[in-house]
Amino acid sequence: RKLNEEAVIITTPWEDIDGIQIMKAIEHSDNLDIMPAGPVPPNPTELLASSNMKEVVNYLRNAYDIIIMDPPSFGRGAKNEVWQVEKDLYNLIKDASTLLSDDALLFIVNTYTTGLSMTVIENILKLTINKKGNFISTELGIEANNGLKLPCGITVRWEKNGR
Repeated sequence: RKLNEEAVIITTPWEDIDGIQIMKAIEHSDNLDIMPAGPVPPNPTELLASSNMKEVVNYLRNAYDIIIMDPPSFGRGAKNEVWQVEKDLYNLIKDASTLLSDDALLFIVNTYTTGLSMTVIENILKLTINKKGNFISTELGIEANNGLKLPCGITVRWEKNGR
């Protein structure tokens, strides 16, 4: 869904601006919306920890066929709110799952947080995505010179049946 023709640069803390301004920061192309996690916004964890996140989720409800997320392990918001993936991931995925359209195809979660298992994230997806489909979990790794795989993260995805 195209929300705005022009992106804006947000230089104030997420908590000090309204959800409409946050949504204007989303970069749009014909078939892709990206909420950047670089210099714009300067601290993406601020958005995750802010009260404005609910406003953004409500506005974008049922808007996307595919969601790919790569949440941070830890961070602080402008008002010292704390984001911890172990504590907050369930609610983030639950809120993001409401953004899936009726014709959703794919939902992917990548994480590089030590201590989270594929089973935990797969169970979160199974509890929050109320659509028929397949769940696939994979360990991410780098192959060493000796052929061993060095684990560095996991990815879990839900995909629509018949995909």
